Amino acid sequence: MSMPIAGSRPMSKPLLLLAASCLALFGQGCGNRAGESLAVKHAQETAQREESKAEAASILRRGDDLQAVVDQVLKAHGGKERLAQWKMGYLKYKFQGELGPVPGAEVLVEETYELPDRLRRVMSLRVGKKVDSTIFLKDGDQRQVFQPDSPKPASKSPDRSQEERPLSIAFDMALLSNPGARRELKGQKYVQGRAALAVNISGKGFPPFTAYFDRETALLAKEQKRSMVIGPEEARLIETYYEDYQERSGVKFPVRTVTMYQGEPVIETTLLEAKPLLKVDRSIFQKP
Repeated sequence: MSMPIAGSRPMSKPLLLLAASCLALFGQGCGNRAGESLAVKHAQETAQREESKAEAASILRRGDDLQAVVDQVLKAHGGKERLAQWKMGYLKYKFQGELGPVPGAEVLVEETYELPDRLRRVMSLRVGKKVDSTIFLKDGDQRQVFQPDSPKPASKSPDRSQEERPLSIAFDMALLSNPGARRELKGQKYVQGRAALAVNISGKGFPPFTAYFDRETALLAKEQKRSMVIGPEEARLIETYYEDYQERSGVKFPVRTVTMYQGEPVIETTLLEAKPLLKVDRSIFQKP
């Protein structure tokens, strides 16, 4: 017969039954519950430490007010002085997608602009050996669309947000820093799994939109707005993602942009050339 350990008392039958039940349920005894609680606590503490590290590494902080966010965003894109040099500029890019003149075909685009409301956009599409061009002009409230080789007169362009702006990042920064615009900080959101701060921007002369700025870099990560470009019957939600930032004359430009409609990519744009201009002949914004 076994003897109890000196200084101890035999385990009662209820305690023996409880111990057996714990072994059956958890495999490692009732003490595993405490282990599980410690594991959860450890995971929570680890997550908090990682969040603190991310907060410390972020340019945009949770407690920043609107002006602090604006200042950091402008600085991240090149700073106020360098952005001011892009009030007038020239851009060349290509795009491909379902919304082009020929779905899936590659279109070459050249833009000359003067902020805030002058734009000349030439879109060229090669069809066999022939190149078809369409020119969009915006001069203040006047908009025209025509084809250089067509005898048809220029037609008035509808007021569509896709045509309201050049591709230049300077346009977005000018809107963000415009004291006449209505701006509202909407807090932290996520863009492709990365934390971002959202800002609603609206005002005279451009359609309202929401800009999302990556918290770690303060660069523009996404824009969301409603546009009539998909169909005239109602404004549709359009999301544009900005990627692969590279410096152009002191200002960071997204080389790749992807426009989404209802969660599906419809246009992919690649920036080929960008340069600021010291002067622009305003006659180019009117049809000859």
